[in-house]
Amino acid sequence: MLTYPSVTRPDAVACILYYSDAEVCGGSTRVVPTSQREPYELRRCEGRTECARCPERRPDLYATERAVKFVPGTVLMYNLGTWHRGTVVKAGEVRMAHHIGLRRADAEWVQYSSIASALRSASNFDLDRYIAEQLNPTQRCLLGFPHEGHEKWRQAGALDDVAARYGAMFDPSPYVSAPSVLSRLATARM
Repeated sequence: MLTYPSVTRPDAVACILYYSDAEVCGGSTRVVPTSQREPYELRRCEGRTECARCPERRPDLYATERAVKFVPGTVLMYNLGTWHRGTVVKAGEVRMAHHIGLRRADAEWVQYSSIASALRSASNFDLDRYIAEQLNPTQRCLLGFPHEGHEKWRQAGALDDVAARYGAMFDPSPYVSAPSVLSRLATARM
């Protein structure tokens, strides 16, 4: 997800349906419950947004994480802002799981984007810088941003959170000045 998920009104939830037994295969998902931490932070760190994944930088998260002790049929559902990570599967074993994303009908930008995943994993490509500096709002929609004028941008803190993730290189003005979808519909009916 390329924009920060709302904690009070989630755009989507993720589900992991486990087909394996954690005691047999290892590879437990670890989560930090929202009640155990400050709101999830998306900050740039050495050109990437992975600060929260580094135990040296966020020992508080690693100290409070909990392992999901799954057996076949266990379902883990979580808000996309929940801090979570995978762990190592035991040698010679396989962890079988099904990952499912469910979104609200009005959150059409929430999607799995193989393009964004492939670009983010390229070792020498700074996807965040490219998104913020090179793409226009219409192009950003293809990678998972809500369109200009979407109600998402009127949620308290939404633009601040995106600006925190992408830093000074992100220009929020197209999202601030665009009329909302509802106001465009009202104008069109007149």
